[in-house]
Amino acid sequence: MSSEVNEDNRSRTGNGTAEPVARSSAAASGLAPWAWRPVLVIAGLLAVVLLLVSGNYGYFVDELYFIVAGDHPSWGYADQPWLLPLLAHALDSIWPDSLTWLRLPAALVSAAGVLTTVGLARELGGGRRAQILAAAVHAGSFGTLWTGHLLATSTFDPPLWTGICWLVVRWIRLERARTTDRRHDRLLLGAAVLTAVSLQIKYLVPALWAAILLGVLFLGPRALLRRPMLWIGLVLAAATALPSLLWQAGHGWPQLAMSDVIAAENGGTVGRIMFGPLALFWAGALTGAAMAVHGLIVLCRRPAFAPYRFLAVAVLLPLIAFALTAGRPYYAAEVFGPLWAASAVAVTELTAARWWRWLTSRPVLILSALIGILAALPVLPRDATDPNDRFLTKPGTTGWSELADTVAATAPALPGDTVVITSFYPQAAALEHYRDGRFAFPVLSGSRGYWFLGAPPPDADNVLYVGPVPESLRRGFARAQQLTTYQNPHGIPWVNGTLPLTLLSGRTESWDALWDSQRELGPAGE
Repeated sequence: MSSEVNEDNRSRTGNGTAEPVARSSAAASGLAPWAWRPVLVIAGLLAVVLLLVSGNYGYFVDELYFIVAGDHPSWGYADQPWLLPLLAHALDSIWPDSLTWLRLPAALVSAAGVLTTVGLARELGGGRRAQILAAAVHAGSFGTLWTGHLLATSTFDPPLWTGICWLVVRWIRLERARTTDRRHDRLLLGAAVLTAVSLQIKYLVPALWAAILLGVLFLGPRALLRRPMLWIGLVLAAATALPSLLWQAGHGWPQLAMSDVIAAENGGTVGRIMFGPLALFWAGALTGAAMAVHGLIVLCRRPAFAPYRFLAVAVLLPLIAFALTAGRPYYAAEVFGPLWAASAVAVTELTAARWWRWLTSRPVLILSALIGILAALPVLPRDATDPNDRFLTKPGTTGWSELADTVAATAPALPGDTVVITSFYPQAAALEHYRDGRFAFPVLSGSRGYWFLGAPPPDADNVLYVGPVPESLRRGFARAQQLTTYQNPHGIPWVNGTLPLTLLSGRTESWDALWDSQRELGPAGE
């Protein structure tokens, strides 16, 4: 690594020949040239790897839900805004049942995330080596690989958050150069555009802006707070979320209740205690985790980063909020970009200690990426994994079509006024997706946001219930008969493990009362 450091320093001072000073506008701006070729190779390899494995295994739980939810166009849904459901449904309509096509946007956005981290490293003063290191650690992190091969809300926020930080840092650098060109204020409007996009996917980005503004208020540069374009952009971004917020208000704010549900799923107090270690796991084995910690340290202590010290606050406050609320550990991936960028710059500009030279060497970077690929991506054959391994089996990706086959086999014996209800929302989405005209019964669920997609017809006097029948529903019927049992074809006991199929007949209560009692935001059916 020391030779890399020396080469990088020569390129920055003009005393060597590795990076000719004559590279023009970049030198004039005080920044090193973009390391376009290696960075694009890394981003391209990431996209290719993600697409190559995207067809393995099956749909993830939320992907099926998004496809079906998008068939019910709305400005909002119980557990997220409108953009991903509509995108998923549109993609599936163009090329039905193609996982690779469905997940193409995720692969492209993940590759773009590499560029945002590299761009931030460059704005912080990073030369060629820093940019390559930032690209490599971002691409090989567990969080990037895990969410990058899924069409999930967690896939989009890390590139968007890092992009926001990049544009703000770029504005600050130009402001410090005392430029009078107010066209640079358009960078703040660009950050607002990224914010608006993020608000159509998840509602977490206000936490980033609150941290940025507090960091700037206390650590500077306060000139940012006096820019009208900043506040105009934020107001316009907030306005784009108004339709979704009105939907939430009209449906009892289910998104707020989801915070308690997520905390319970993550173990409450245990989840709060374990958030930090699990977050570092998402940063990546070896290099990714070490550089995340190092990046936070150098943002707080390194004199060259003093104008951008607000980034430490922008990282820390969301992490603290996520930990206190027992949020999902992968939320931390949204703030890793600034940490990796800062660490990459510091490591490549200074004479690194021996342990740093080892952690950021090419063999260790490659090893970290391989560990991430094996752990995060569906590359192992099904029969090579232990069915009881909740990690490697990717339990939320199996048995969907087989479940539909089981329901279809029972359909001929069911009364015509039957409705199918599942205990877990992706099971209902799977039945809707894989029914292929084999049964015409309405498919519903009281689980999560699926409860909001529709209710049983008033004349539905029979229910085929998939999963353990809750007493709140059983009491509304005179008879219950278990018809068959679905078994996961791979022997995986979670999500689609063992599910009884029960026929409830002789309804004795109105659906108005029964359906309200089935609304359940928690993980019923796991």
